[in-house]
Amino acid sequence: MTYRIITEVIDHKRSSELRSWARACLPDRGIASDGAYWHALSGVEQPELDIWWARDESLFVEDVLDRIAKLRHNPSLRLYGWDFVFAAPFAGVVNPHVDTPYRFTPWEGADSGLGEQFILALEDLDEFNGATGIVPNSQQYTWPIDQCYSGAYNEFFSANCEQPRVSEGSVLHYDSRALHSTMPNMTQNSRAVMVVNYVCDSVFDEVAALDESRG
Repeated sequence: MTYRIITEVIDHKRSSELRSWARACLPDRGIASDGAYWHALSGVEQPELDIWWARDESLFVEDVLDRIAKLRHNPSLRLYGWDFVFAAPFAGVVNPHVDTPYRFTPWEGADSGLGEQFILALEDLDEFNGATGIVPNSQQYTWPIDQCYSGAYNEFFSANCEQPRVSEGSVLHYDSRALHSTMPNMTQNSRAVMVVNYVCDSVFDEVAALDESRG
């Protein structure tokens, strides 16, 4: 499996509530239009961000996490974390990459199945507002994160990615080893999703110790 879409995981009333909550959260980290990475703990003033992550641990999202947990291919995977993720209006950043744990060097060549990712659409996602692009079957290959961040795969990604539409309340589910990216948001409104990550219990603690985003 590279990816699948599961429809109507939550209803529109709940997705609207989550979207409102998300818009009230301050950015935790993000990517500026020049590709520079920013983290709130860095002490650097927040730049204008094209993509940003936000989270409020006090929010009640357990019902959503419970629903998503039932969608895992590997039920032994453990919840690693969740974030609201925004694409700014007219943001053009495309940054193909892999996700946890494969974005860390010790696991960049490990077999697929150590991580799964879910993108819950808090509004309809399409090719105009930055729906995730993903390369079919790319979970079968190794994508070193340094090469991802240097732009080495940008041309390949643009030529081979698919950008599935996901309706509000539905979920895009994929292997964390697959090459994927937020795509340009060509609308005048910021685009919001909720991203949920699961990681194999056998590597969970080691991965968390290396992950600055959990600081």
